[in-house]
Amino acid sequence: MSHAQHRLEASLEASETRYQRLLEQAAVGVLIAAPTGQFVEANSAICAVLGYTRNELLQLRVPDVLELTATRDRIAELAERQTVLSERRLRRKDGTWVVVEVSTELSPEGAFQAIVRDMTARDEAEVALRQSEERLRLALEGAQMGVWDWDVVHDSVFWSSRTGGDAQSDVLGPGQSASTVLALFHPEDAGAVQRAILEALAPGGTHFEVEARTIGEGGTTRWLSFWGKVFRNTAGEPVRLAGTTLDITARKTAELALVHQTLHDGLTQLPNRILLHQRLQAAAQKAKQVEQPVALLLLDLDRFKEVNDTLGHPVGDAVLVEVAKRLSQMSERVDTVARLGGDEFALIVPDTDRETAAVLAQALLQHLQEPFAFDGFVVPTDASIGVVVSPDDGDDADTLLQRADVAMYAAKASGAGWMFYAAEHDLHSVERLSLLSDIRLGLERGEFCLYYQPKIDSRSGRVAGLEALIRWQHPKHGFVPPDRFIPLAEQSGLMRPITRWVFDAALADYCRLRDLGRAIPMAINISARNLDEGDLVDFVERTLARFGVAPHQLEIELTESSLMHNQKRSGELLKQLSEMGIRIAIDDFGTGYSSLALLRHLPVHQLKIDRSFVREMDTNNGGRTIVRSIIDLAHNLGLEVVAEGVEDSFVLGTLAALGCDQAQGYLIAKPMPFGQITTWVKEWSVADVTGQKAAAQ
Repeated sequence: MSHAQHRLEASLEASETRYQRLLEQAAVGVLIAAPTGQFVEANSAICAVLGYTRNELLQLRVPDVLELTATRDRIAELAERQTVLSERRLRRKDGTWVVVEVSTELSPEGAFQAIVRDMTARDEAEVALRQSEERLRLALEGAQMGVWDWDVVHDSVFWSSRTGGDAQSDVLGPGQSASTVLALFHPEDAGAVQRAILEALAPGGTHFEVEARTIGEGGTTRWLSFWGKVFRNTAGEPVRLAGTTLDITARKTAELALVHQTLHDGLTQLPNRILLHQRLQAAAQKAKQVEQPVALLLLDLDRFKEVNDTLGHPVGDAVLVEVAKRLSQMSERVDTVARLGGDEFALIVPDTDRETAAVLAQALLQHLQEPFAFDGFVVPTDASIGVVVSPDDGDDADTLLQRADVAMYAAKASGAGWMFYAAEHDLHSVERLSLLSDIRLGLERGEFCLYYQPKIDSRSGRVAGLEALIRWQHPKHGFVPPDRFIPLAEQSGLMRPITRWVFDAALADYCRLRDLGRAIPMAINISARNLDEGDLVDFVERTLARFGVAPHQLEIELTESSLMHNQKRSGELLKQLSEMGIRIAIDDFGTGYSSLALLRHLPVHQLKIDRSFVREMDTNNGGRTIVRSIIDLAHNLGLEVVAEGVEDSFVLGTLAALGCDQAQGYLIAKPMPFGQITTWVKEWSVADVTGQKAAAQ
């Protein structure tokens, strides 16, 4: 072999080697077939796609791999063009099909060569993309979310909205302007949306977020939450604003309901104290700015607790609802009617001076005095009203409410029905509030004590009983008389703990006297508020048993007015106490509205003639006549009579002559602490009936 021929063969061999190396390194599959259709070349890439080894592929023909129809199509195409690019299906060794992109060439001799790109990864990516898009679509639908995109440069808005559970695709398609979008918003919210957009597009703005109402077809209103991101060009200018919408109608509805519940009374649906305070503050500021007075009327129903306790809370609630209606219909001048809690209401009346406020207060009282009828019950109502006018009585809500409260309590105490606030009321109010807060602490700190005032038999002079009287030694105010703190306790619900303390202390002292051989009947006063307690009888029975005191040694005193405030309830309680053996006495008789005929039906054992009649016996024949009449009528009913306020021996002798059973007063003894009562009892035991020694005491 010549040197040239040898060099040519070496060159061909090297070329073949490079060809085979390139063929193997190619990322695409390569298949070459002879004109007969027999494969003559295949690289590793196509082997990996089809699952054959190279030797296995070289044993196959084109129809073994390519679909027959595809083969015919390819031949027809190759007849017209030298190269054809298409997607085809190739059969793998395991019988499955794979989609490939094939670039095919046909030589003049009929040889077939194909470059194959596996499209499986691309198809899987497309499937994954479609699945991701579907999941996003389902998520947006499930969350009632939509998407929006605003091309800021061209003012073109796309908005695909899903609200109210209805998929409304492309509510606003591309090409709609921002002004068209703003027209869809509720007029009250469009301004807020516009401001939020401008803030987002301003230099440094990064996102857009706002909640607003949209108005759909038929005027339906939906709440939507918008969130979006600002996209800027390299110069920092905003070019696009895009994001999502979320239907928050249900949440907003719940929020508004919660706000209403927070600011309104659940029973009457009137504004409550919180909302009243807000509106009163705004009204007071306006009154100060425009010099137009605004009035506040604070109203409290009188004796409303009796309605609840006697007729039950359902009737009480019905009365409150009816009162709310009457107040709301009272006057067009009234801006706000509110229920502050319990039986307390308030009215804000703008542009109202003191004269007009006085007329309105009087009209309110008359309007409320018309009885309410519920299920056969006729419920009378009265009220006490405190009136303030801003800015004269204050220019802020807290001051006005506090002073209206002071005026209302002054009206209640005086029985005037309604009163304007006056500065002198404040002193009493501050002291009243101070004492009120100190009563409970006083009980805990042992500041209360009992004094005892004796009662004697008018004829024999013997000690007939002791009346327990509560006293309060306040650490700051000194001695506080009962007529100052008992009314406060009655108004605040503190009579219950006070009365229970009195029972414990008085019966303990009775036992100490009994142990000394002086078992003297003990009289204890109870309040009208105590008659409202459902467990009063049980408490008295348990307390007597705990101290081992016989019921006939206990006498319960209550005033004539307290007896009359709830006759049915009082009668039932007194009957139960009387059946236990406890004696019942009516204190301050003659100052109330009862009659002896009414008392005939009550289990009363004793009447105590009020001191105002007794004191006039030695100077006023009329007083003596009244006392004689009470004694005679009481005896005819089988009742004992006690005269209070006996201060001289003449009155004592006259009472004895008239047949009065017992006497009590400073002539006999002033109230004294327990430490002095034992000595007094021992000394009084030798006193004669004329009262001469008593006068010397």
